[in-house]
Amino acid sequence: MKILKAKKMSAKDIAQKLTKLFSELEGCNEEEQKAKIEEMNGVIERMSKEDFNSIFSGCLLDNLNKMIEEEKLTLENACLLGKHIGYFKVLKCEWIPDFDYCSLNERFQKMIIEEDEKEEGKDEKLLVDLCECYLMLVHEIHWELISICVPCLLKVALNNVEDENVQKEVEMALLALSRIGEHGWIGEQHQKEIKEILKHHQKHRNLTCLAYYSAWRLLINGLYGNRKLEQMIVNKLHFAREAGRELNEEAKYVNWAVKNKKQETEEDILLMKWLKILHVFIKDCKLWNEEYSELIGSIVQIFRVAMANHRGISCRCIELLRGAAGKRNIEIDDLLKGGVFDLILKELQRPTLNDSFFMNYMICLLEILKRLKKEEDGEASEAKRKAMKMEIHEMMEEEGYEDTNTSFHGIFYFIDKTKYYSYQLSMHISDYSLNV
Repeated sequence: MKILKAKKMSAKDIAQKLTKLFSELEGCNEEEQKAKIEEMNGVIERMSKEDFNSIFSGCLLDNLNKMIEEEKLTLENACLLGKHIGYFKVLKCEWIPDFDYCSLNERFQKMIIEEDEKEEGKDEKLLVDLCECYLMLVHEIHWELISICVPCLLKVALNNVEDENVQKEVEMALLALSRIGEHGWIGEQHQKEIKEILKHHQKHRNLTCLAYYSAWRLLINGLYGNRKLEQMIVNKLHFAREAGRELNEEAKYVNWAVKNKKQETEEDILLMKWLKILHVFIKDCKLWNEEYSELIGSIVQIFRVAMANHRGISCRCIELLRGAAGKRNIEIDDLLKGGVFDLILKELQRPTLNDSFFMNYMICLLEILKRLKKEEDGEASEAKRKAMKMEIHEMMEEEGYEDTNTSFHGIFYFIDKTKYYSYQLSMHISDYSLNV
């Protein structure tokens, strides 16, 4: 579902249009309802987050449930509308707090359990629709429902038929399942099935960008403390390589020239989602392979192009680099090859520095230099450490920083003591740096 390019509408016009279409559903036949719901989908995708939260309140959801109960809206069309709303909610990381307590949620839960328990005449499509609606709309997922929804939706996601409609079905199933990934609730057998989906895509490129991200999210969020899963993600599924590839691919479609966008495009959102999942990966993963330097390089390149107009993306990139600089499993050589040190030195030469960015630059620099001070095991490691120190020293000389070490020493001490309490920083800490 791509966000539609349509005539600009004010927030008030969008809200009124959606309310009008919803009120007209009762007086339509099934096909007319379906057409109006598709029209509503176009309106939903143009809504701001604020309007979305205000319109999809418990009142509207209860009215939707009442229409189903009174047979004024078919269950199939109700699920269609529910999936449209849920798609927007999950895509934009929104929350509909009222859904957890409304009658529509109770209906979906009850119907999922009843349909699953049928020994004969089970409607598989209805069960899939109900599971997708429930997972995408609810905030607190019940364990009993997870045990039903996961195998049901994985069956859809494992469909490898190369067809556009099938791709959309797979995308919706994986997007719904990714909500479970937020809690890391996925067993070893299901992890193997996700691995099968990912490996097939790496060979045939059959998933949409959003579906591929959603499948990865299911695994990455269960990474902490799971060494077996970690081995699979790093060495068998090559996450660092694939994430770098996806970052580069998504970056091609972002309009970097537009400043202060009023509404994010799907490309902006997907790129940010990949950056967020990388935060979890870098934080929780303890393994290394040679693919890290290329991934670091991709983050550095996106930071460079995002710096001028996309503050949210550039902030996320520098935070990732800061995290990577402090991780022992990410070698300093990966950071150098990826261009982190070069980036920091060039950014520090800007005549004006944003303090939050400056803080992250200096922490990156501090983490790298602290790691170079530590004794490594073995003569080969010690020789490598000394060689990297010399390389960094030469880079600083080239950038004109050979005389600023004394200045940095005081800043490093201050930041090292306060980096987890940034509110203790002075009003303009970047004033303490000597720009050249």
